[in-house]
Amino acid sequence: MPTHRPSRSARPLARRAALAVSCLALAVLGASAGADTIETISFESRSLDEVRWIQVVLPDGYDPERPGGYPVYYFLHGAGSDHTSYGIVRDVLNGEIATGHVEPAILVKPDDSGCPWGQFTGCNWTNSPDLQGMHEDYVVEDVITEIESRYHTAPGAAGRVILGHSMGGFGAMHIALRHPDVFAGVASHSGYLSFAGLAELHVPRIIAEHGGSGPWQWTPDAGMISALWFLMAGAFSPDPNASPLPVDFPLSPAGTVRPFVFARWFDHDPVTLAQALSPQDAPAIYFDCGTSDEFDFHPLNEAFAVALDDREIPHTWRSFDGAHGDRLAERLVTSLRFLDTAMLHEAVASPEPVAPSTLTLQAAPSPFNPRTTIRFEMPVAGHAGIVVYDLRGSPVEVLVDDVMPPGPHAVDWDGTDTNGRAVPSGHYLVRLETADGMAMRKVALIR
Repeated sequence: MPTHRPSRSARPLARRAALAVSCLALAVLGASAGADTIETISFESRSLDEVRWIQVVLPDGYDPERPGGYPVYYFLHGAGSDHTSYGIVRDVLNGEIATGHVEPAILVKPDDSGCPWGQFTGCNWTNSPDLQGMHEDYVVEDVITEIESRYHTAPGAAGRVILGHSMGGFGAMHIALRHPDVFAGVASHSGYLSFAGLAELHVPRIIAEHGGSGPWQWTPDAGMISALWFLMAGAFSPDPNASPLPVDFPLSPAGTVRPFVFARWFDHDPVTLAQALSPQDAPAIYFDCGTSDEFDFHPLNEAFAVALDDREIPHTWRSFDGAHGDRLAERLVTSLRFLDTAMLHEAVASPEPVAPSTLTLQAAPSPFNPRTTIRFEMPVAGHAGIVVYDLRGSPVEVLVDDVMPPGPHAVDWDGTDTNGRAVPSGHYLVRLETADGMAMRKVALIR
């Protein structure tokens, strides 16, 4: 794959595009101050055929006339919670907005409670047509439509990201991988992201929770791992005709895995979904988990990271010392900054017309240190220019200014300016311009 880097004296392209990026930068930086607003709305979900609740947090100085609208963070709660839980997400997002680390945005927290299993309530954010209802469709179709009809949101996938914790971490990753055209990025905190190895980790604990000697009649009331498996079975292997509980449980009375039942779970396995996804189509992916996670989710996250590596899907994986809910505030700081970078924040469309084309531009990793790779594809041969700008719209570095053949290309940016000096940590805009159109990505440099 050819790499092109012009001499540091190449400046004309930067001057030609500076005005367009300056206009965009003013929109990115032009949020007003004030007090945030919490609204709780109810609406009729067509997918669930019932009334559901959403908590919406509007940013400081929310302006319904703001050019381009506001990006939206969709946060999915964990089992045993609802739309009123996880106030820490609002607190951290407000702090990040106030310090300028992320752009002003709307936080949306839909409710997915109401499916009771032992110690937990939760519907796993998945479609369970035979039992619990269409909870994936509820998010992707109903919630997004409701929010975008009521609030001034940034258009398209570039203005949406999804994240969650625990059951919500699984749900966010599951939904984002199944709908990569809907969200620019996804973050999972302590989610169950691989089903391979799940039985080896959990079956001995389920048996211990049921007294240690069989045969067994499985119940969600025996302990937290048993309750977790019933919560999963309600979503992944429901059976409304089963008794005494309406699920096809994947363990036999002898404590062995029932392979034909367990195989149904893998239709929802994030690894399975990632293996079917092309690297070019994947959203920006972040996930973390504690080494002392009491549900044994850490090795499942490690397996997910390996699966993404095998598919060459860019991602950021963070392992930390702690348990399932530990250090959530600092983890949210990292994920919110990551997701902010995933969104382009095209608050104002470029004043220059952008022709529809197959022009693509990607940057990974981001955040990065010491370098990131800018990948782009030329539909036809022609001149291409790639310039890095700071958020004030000032050109920082010219990466490409050359006639390029059709096909894929890549160029590295090492975080230096046109004079070879290291630039400070922060967000930067990478702009690709060709005769066929323009594309832009936002990247974050962390030193």
